[in-house]
Amino acid sequence: MRHVIDVEASTVEDPALMAVVTRAKEEGIGVIISRHILAEPWHPRLAIDAYRMCNRVGGNICKIALHPDSFNDVCTFFGCLPTLALRGSDVEIAPMIIGDKFGKVSRLLLAVGGAPLIYGYLSKACVAGQWKVSEIRPMLRKMK
Repeated sequence: MRHVIDVEASTVEDPALMAVVTRAKEEGIGVIISRHILAEPWHPRLAIDAYRMCNRVGGNICKIALHPDSFNDVCTFFGCLPTLALRGSDVEIAPMIIGDKFGKVSRLLLAVGGAPLIYGYLSKACVAGQWKVSEIRPMLRKMK
């Protein structure tokens, strides 16, 4: 998959966006369905719902971005990921943690664990917890 579009899960069932997703799939463009859990309390059911939505609309990657309130939230988030991966679908899981406290370290850990995406920045971070693109590869090489 060389080209992809990224569509927010809460909007994907809008007929106009669904037409974009359908067209992308027809043209061989990958589809990321993103669920951002930023302000609401974290519960593993939110990840399961996002995964089901991605599967239902034919997405290739289910990106789940969490802004955790605690280390316990991070642990339960990580703990639900194997359950999603075992659901018998071709949908890949792209988990992400946002925020200064857990973002950077978790993104490296998830990358080493096989996450298909790591979002970085070129000149200025879009959200707290991102690495500069030029830093990602060297950091991952150090972790192998």
